[in-house]
Parts: sequence; C-alpha cells; structure tokens
Amino acid sequence: MANTYQGWAFHESLDGGKAHGTISVDRTGVTFRWDAGSVELPLNGLRIALGGAANRLVFFRHPSSVESWSVCTSDRGILKDRELATKPMLQRQLSAIGSTRRLAILIPVLMLAVIAGLLLLAYSVRGAFVRVVADRIPVEWEEKLGDTVFRQYAGEHRPVDSEEIDQGMTIILNRLREGVDDARFEFQVHVFDDPDVNAFALPGGHVVVNSGLLLAADSPEEVAGVLAHEMAHVTQRHGLRQLIGAAGLYVVVQAVLGDVSGILAVIAQQGPMLAVLKYSRDHEREADRKAFDYLVAADIDPLGLARFFEEVRGLADGNGPLGDVPDKARESLTFLSTHPDTGERVERIRALAAAETTGREWRPIGLQYGRFQSTFQKTAREPEGTPDP
Repeated sequence: MANTYQGWAFHESLDGGKAHGTISVDRTGVTFRWDAGSVELPLNGLRIALGGAANRLVFFRHPSSVESWSVCTSDRGILKDRELATKPMLQRQLSAIGSTRRLAILIPVLMLAVIAGLLLLAYSVRGAFVRVVADRIPVEWEEKLGDTVFRQYAGEHRPVDSEEIDQGMTIILNRLREGVDDARFEFQVHVFDDPDVNAFALPGGHVVVNSGLLLAADSPEEVAGVLAHEMAHVTQRHGLRQLIGAAGLYVVVQAVLGDVSGILAVIAQQGPMLAVLKYSRDHEREADRKAFDYLVAADIDPLGLARFFEEVRGLADGNGPLGDVPDKARESLTFLSTHPDTGERVERIRALAAAETTGREWRPIGLQYGRFQSTFQKTAREPEGTPDP
C-alpha cells in the first residue's frame, strides 16, 4: 500500500489557485487527491526540487501536458519513499537535493563558526585596540580627568594635614622619581585619614594613600614599593585603558579610526569610578613588573613590595609586627580585595629579584619610619568610638 503525505496543489483551475489534499507515490507517478478530484504526475520526466521559506517544501512538477500543475508537501519523508528512491531516473535529483539540504545545514554552522572566530579575534586584539585608543587621548586631557575625580574624592574624605607626614612622603616620592623613566606625568601623593589599608592612583599622576596603609607598612621601602606600583598604573595608563575597555567594541573601533568623541563621552561619564576601580590581572602584573623596574632604577630594594604584601597577609591573619595598627584597619583590608592573587605576586617579585638583582646592595631611603609613624599616629583621627581626651 502506497504511503500518503499531506500536501497542496497549485493550478489555475483550482478554487483560489490551490487546494489541500494528500499525495501518494506509486510505480507510475505522484498522485495528488483532493475533494474535487485528482491529478497524476508521471515518474518518467518528473522534476523534484526544494522551495518555499528556507527550502522547507518538496515540489513536484512535470514538463508534460500537466506542466502547469505544481504539487508540494512539507513532509520530507517523501524523499525517502521507496518508489522514488529506487528509480534510477530520479536518483540524481534526489542526490542533488540531499546535497542541497546538507549545504543548507552546513552554511549556518559555518556562519556561526565565522562569527565566533571574528568575535574571538576581536576579543584577542581588543587590548591592542584599547592601547591604540589610549595613545590618542592627550595626556593633558587625562590630567584634567584625574584632577576632576581627585577634587570630588577630596571633598568627601578627610586629608591628613601634617608637615612632617608630607615631608616623609616627599622623601620617598623623590627617590622613586629617580627611577621613573616617564616624564609625561607630575606625580602627587596625598595622604587621607582612612583606616582602610589601601592606595590607588588616578590618571594624570594623583596617588592617594590611606593612613591604614602607612600604619600597616613596616619600612619606607615597603611604602615605596606600593607607590611604585600605583605610579606604574599611571604611566601605563591603566585607569584610562580600563574605562576605554568598558566601552562597546563599536565605540572603540570608531576611536581607532579617528573619531574619539564617543570614547571621551564614555570616559567622562564613568570617570568617578576611578577611585574604586579594580584592575585586570594583566594590568596588575604589568604594574608589578614596571614597579620592580622603577625601584631597581632608583636603587631601592624591590623586595619592599613583596614584604608589604606579606605584611598585609599577616594583618589579615592577625600575625606579624602590626600590634599598633588599629583594629578597624584589620577589618578593612581593601588592598587585598583590589590587589588579588597576593601569594602569586609575592613569588613573582621574589623570583625577579633572585634572577636580576642577586648580590646587589641597595641605598636606604633616608626616613626614620618608626618616628614617621609616631608622628602620623599623633596627627591621624582616633578610631571611631574613642572618646575625645
């Protein structure tokens, strides 16, 4: 018994030019039956083709006296009907249809693969694009951005007003300037009365250091290591690059091609985020490497940065020579959250020192750090909850 398939026929003699019915295949032809009659398209000379939206329909036509008839079905099973598949005269057409179907499946897959490849390529070169865009931003514009963000930050936080502390930070900063090979930025260090163990840099050269960090450090070389790291964020323009990277790829590409108006708008809008910005791991590694170079060039022991990381980890564990650090500072280890992978970074810095500076003697920073901290503790605000004397 022949299989039947739901389908349609198209002919000018039909009501509205089409009719719904059933299609059957036997050894003589393809027959379409509907309520008002039937029509047969002989297998000899039969033409089979795909059509309709996305080639979902199978069409049968015949170049004979019934050539104006067209019969179709959405049931692809008809292509495997024994009466069609075993006819040598139709096998070539069925094979071509099979190839067309496979190609129809393959093309979207290939398109998806191409799109995925393009997205992967765009992601892989995004860092290069971002660097190119950052290079198009004038340093003067970057300085204005940093000045604006710093003024906003300073208006909401309490700076430490102490000539002794300013002098001590200047001593450390001046030594570091000897090793920084980038003259584009005029660095300024600002100390704020905040127990959080943290420091951050803004585009253009502002470096903010919290009182909690200065109390957690154990030597001027440790502070120098932190400052060198933050200065490296400035010279490598990491803050600017981070904001640019947050913009859409289209805006970044536009800037690469010369139109920086869109990227400047994005940066201006997101500028206030710079005070709480978390850098990528690649940026942190790059800053560590540059900080190491700056310290070595300034004849400062680069292991100061590694020791500070260890001091902070000791603070988190309640260990280390940090008994005079306020308890609130122990609970506010912002430096650990904004500078992750501390253990890995300590190992990397120590490995660099062992490979490049073994046996070298360093010139001490001329600052009596214990006295510096005592001055600071007298000047800084007492922890919350401490009654006034």
